Amino acid sequence: MTRKKVNMQYITDDSSRKNTFRKRKNGILKKVEELSTLCGVDACAIIYDPNSGEPTVFPSTEKAHHVVTNFLAMSKIDQTKKMFNQEEYLRNRIETAKEQVRKLKRDNREKELIQIMYSNLEGNTNLQDLSVEDLNDLTRLIDQSIEEINKRIGEININIKPSQMPKTTTTTTPLTTPIIAENLVGDRNATVVDVVATNFDNNSRNNISLS
Repeated sequence: MTRKKVNMQYITDDSSRKNTFRKRKNGILKKVEELSTLCGVDACAIIYDPNSGEPTVFPSTEKAHHVVTNFLAMSKIDQTKKMFNQEEYLRNRIETAKEQVRKLKRDNREKELIQIMYSNLEGNTNLQDLSVEDLNDLTRLIDQSIEEINKRIGEININIKPSQMPKTTTTTTPLTTPIIAENLVGDRNATVVDVVATNFDNNSRNNISLS
């Protein structure tokens, strides 16, 4: 069962807000403990509860003081190079959402062009009714499809092993026996060369195949 998407906004209901705070706080503390144990790093959490006078400190006040002291000893550049404030966080989320919208538009446009292409192949769409933009986009889609097909064919040809190549069967024509030679030229002692030469003359210099 998938989790219900939560709206990222302030919870106005007092009871629901307190319940959410308690659950999220316990989740954060658990994640900090997992991060410290699994990755072997120094981590701490300090959470202020608006309904309590004392903050929640994890894993302990002494260890949290050690982590904070080490952080403050770093240069300002190292402290802030991976840090987001509220404005930067929201700007990043907006850019991500815009990129997702652009991607959906491209996907929908491609699906639309594919439908136009197949409809035209079935004789249900007249390309003369399309705009110049539609024709240009359709041309690019067709060229891209052809390029992908040729690339795939090349990959298949490269990966084919010599043992998987189709074998060409060669059939050798048996030599003419004396009995066949006698039927052709009336001489049992005639050779294959005699038979070919005789039939070459009899057919006005047209080659025949012996079987």
